[in-house]
Amino acid sequence: MKLRCSTLSTRCGRPATRGAERGTATLVVLVLLLLMAALIAINSSMVRQLKRELQRVEKVQLRKYDGRAVTNPPPTVPAQR
Repeated sequence: MKLRCSTLSTRCGRPATRGAERGTATLVVLVLLLLMAALIAINSSMVRQLKRELQRVEKVQLRKYDGRAVTNPPPTVPAQR
């Protein structure tokens, strides 16, 4: 009579593969989470840097035009008689 080996057992000279698969899947998920966290951190720092750059450009433009920028005046409505 031949005995069948269970896939979860380490008998019959075969290692348990499900535990190794779970460990690999956990490792892959952790690596992906680490990459996502790194991308979020880089994105946040770039947004802060771009905000500072925009503020600097705005200051330069305000100095250049000395606050004399004239916006379009609202349309005048003729007085009704």
